[in-house]
Amino acid sequence: MDNYLIAYINKLKGNSGTGGLLGEAQNVRNDPIAVLEPGDLVTTDINGELAQSMSSPIAYDLWYLRHTLNMLSRWTEKPDFIPTGYLADGLSFLENQLLGVKPLAFARDLESFVRNEYDYWVATGSMPRWQVFTEWFIHIMPFEFWTPLATVVHDSAGPSASQGFIRGDYVGYMMFPIAQLGVMEVISIMGQVETEASSFKVTTELTPIVQTTSDYFFPPGDIYTGKNFCLGDHLIESGYSVLQGKRKQIEWLPASHLSNPDIDPQSWLKYWVHKDDKFPTPGEFIFTLVKPMAVPPHIWWNQKSSVYVHAGNWFETDQLTSGIVVTVTDNVARVTPGIGAEYKVKVHGIDIIAYASDFAEYRVDDRVALLKILAVKDTLDQTSFAWTDVYSMEELDKDRRTYDYLIVPFEFYK
Repeated sequence: MDNYLIAYINKLKGNSGTGGLLGEAQNVRNDPIAVLEPGDLVTTDINGELAQSMSSPIAYDLWYLRHTLNMLSRWTEKPDFIPTGYLADGLSFLENQLLGVKPLAFARDLESFVRNEYDYWVATGSMPRWQVFTEWFIHIMPFEFWTPLATVVHDSAGPSASQGFIRGDYVGYMMFPIAQLGVMEVISIMGQVETEASSFKVTTELTPIVQTTSDYFFPPGDIYTGKNFCLGDHLIESGYSVLQGKRKQIEWLPASHLSNPDIDPQSWLKYWVHKDDKFPTPGEFIFTLVKPMAVPPHIWWNQKSSVYVHAGNWFETDQLTSGIVVTVTDNVARVTPGIGAEYKVKVHGIDIIAYASDFAEYRVDDRVALLKILAVKDTLDQTSFAWTDVYSMEELDKDRRTYDYLIVPFEFYK
């Protein structure tokens, strides 16, 4: 038998570590049809050359396609749906600054995969239905932050002390669903504010793949595939390796750690935030990115970009958030009477109208700090501030004039 078949099987099985053994077994048997493992087989012709290979997805391949609770599920009409308009406006930095990164694409139901009487995939125009009838989804990213004497609501033991974890040095966490390693080449975490810096640039090797000849049915690849190039602060590389510097911040927890959302059979990756970290910034969108393993090929289905946004949420504290100035209406042009300029500010991707605490001037595209007036208290809270405590801006809040959010003249971490 040509050693090419042995090498091909080894490539097909990739990180499983069984490819070499299976290739040698096929060489000894020299069968025209060889079942490698359940769902995987190769066929050879009369000369022993590779004729065909088939590989079915297995459970660990597909964990990223399970969708449970969308970050916008509290207010959209469909409970697991991100409107395309919100993606283009509220999360426009994904397209503009990150050059086309998309959220998870999913099919709502099996009717999206109806076959016709000839057993072909039903197409719409020149595209199959599984490409046309897809929607956007971002797993909600639970978070919790606390003052030194506050009680943590969803507490856990934290990473191992042997990895350098000291409980008193951490002030909060963020979590996202995950399953078996080895599916994603890189898993990273990132914040919107990073993309707003004048020095921010997506280099060639970090540019997401947004076009592919495979139509994303299989993970796309380029000359940088397998080299751990990926946007964001890397947590996991090479499929399995938790970076040494991150081991004191990463904890693995069962699905039952939170009752809502129920992510079973997945588990939680809990990322602890150190008291000296300058991330996240109140008011920014924080998210995780995943880059798929291209070898061995597994079902990437119809994802629209590699990397893609796996989980995310709008982060803020009890009393502080921030937003981006969209328009400025000076004092003389205001429709409503008052002193000082009127600002339209994008908060949680929704435009609201707010006012400044003094006569400091702000310009379009400035990120401005916002004090949540109703949350100001004389004493510190005795419990932590969690994602469930955040008021999520809705479509009905658009262009709403508010005095509950006051623009105050300070910046974060500067």
